[in-house]
Amino acid sequence: MKIYSVLTALLIFFSINVFAQENDCVSLGDNVFPEDIIVHDGQLYASHFFSGAITQVDLSSGAISEFVPPSTSSLPTAWGLRVDAANNVLLACVNIAWDFDPSTASAGAVNAYDLSSGALVNSWTLPTGCVGHAIDLDSNGNYYVSDIGPDSRIIKIDPSTNTVSVWADDAQWADGGFGMGGIVFNQSNGIYASQSDLLWFVPINADGTSGTVEQVTFAGGDNGVPADGLTWIGNNTMYYCDNDAFTPGPNGTFTQIVLNSPTTGTQTQIASDIADASGASFDPSTNTLYAAASQFGAAFGVDAAPENPFCVRTFEYVPVVNDDVPTVGEWGLIIMALLLLNVVLINVVVNGKTSLQLSNGQTEAAFSWSNRNSYPFNKEIFFHAVMFTTILVSFIGMYALTFYGFFTLVDIVGVTITSPIFAYLLHLLVLSNKQDA
Repeated sequence: MKIYSVLTALLIFFSINVFAQENDCVSLGDNVFPEDIIVHDGQLYASHFFSGAITQVDLSSGAISEFVPPSTSSLPTAWGLRVDAANNVLLACVNIAWDFDPSTASAGAVNAYDLSSGALVNSWTLPTGCVGHAIDLDSNGNYYVSDIGPDSRIIKIDPSTNTVSVWADDAQWADGGFGMGGIVFNQSNGIYASQSDLLWFVPINADGTSGTVEQVTFAGGDNGVPADGLTWIGNNTMYYCDNDAFTPGPNGTFTQIVLNSPTTGTQTQIASDIADASGASFDPSTNTLYAAASQFGAAFGVDAAPENPFCVRTFEYVPVVNDDVPTVGEWGLIIMALLLLNVVLINVVVNGKTSLQLSNGQTEAAFSWSNRNSYPFNKEIFFHAVMFTTILVSFIGMYALTFYGFFTLVDIVGVTITSPIFAYLLHLLVLSNKQDA
């Protein structure tokens, strides 16, 4: 019994149901106006929306340095950032000084800067009229760029061949205004992208082409996802920033999305007072989330002068249990119910009844917990019960992966605890039937 008490305690320890807790702020220096951020190898990089520069911050010391100087090219603004670690480069979407008028949209580019030196080592021109907003890369090293210009589409770049092509352009995506927002690879088989304040899932087919585009819907019916920056956490979880640049005041939000299938999930708002939240990033080595306060409203004349230094908000990330799978309390009830059933059946198997009638008319339990030799056990029957339980758990696991897409740590620990208890219960049922026979 003691071992199950210990395991249950571990179950509770490993399943703290917390979304994110705010920690502190990372200073970027003055007048940065960051459009996006990315954290890699202890360094934070921030793109300057108005100058095209990229700032580097050493997260251990807080030291701020210039990674890429202000642009002198015809594409003077820096937008989305990602790191291609395999090629040791920082990727940045660069564009014209766009006034957000669809009629003036012009082709931008994706630049690749050496992570060691900041030197420009490659560049890919985007299709005509494509204003590159956000960028991510898949497990095969292909780059995907969301087009915020008038043509809502996703561009694909194959850096091994320097091929640039339109990868996804769906009829469900409205054209003529703002195009695509944030974009993120789910580290498995598809791309999530924000368009028209909705979230869309685009599968990556085995041949690399785009699959059928589907809208992601959320519990409660609030399907709005006005994502500027998107970052993938793992465990079917992502976070996004909603940039309130055209609304007075610091009202930008930082929101968590937990998926229970590729196209359904839940949303939980983490913060709602970020000054024009733009880029988002995650550092798995420290379990820290980052959300940039761009203060674009001050630049656009919506808010007063910006507050210096510019800041990136930080949050501690702790994995969360999805509402559609058993919680700690529910697993506890399952374990308790199985243990109680085992207690009852032990008495039944040992005595053929739950108590003995004494000569004085009183009753007394005939089974003694202190006598370990009285525990009923049949090695052969228990082995078959374990095999049956293993097969049953495998089928349940396949069902869970099919409909939910993942296991949580709570599920793994819960199944580990309950499986042998359930197998012993089956073993007792068989022994009971043999006794009755």
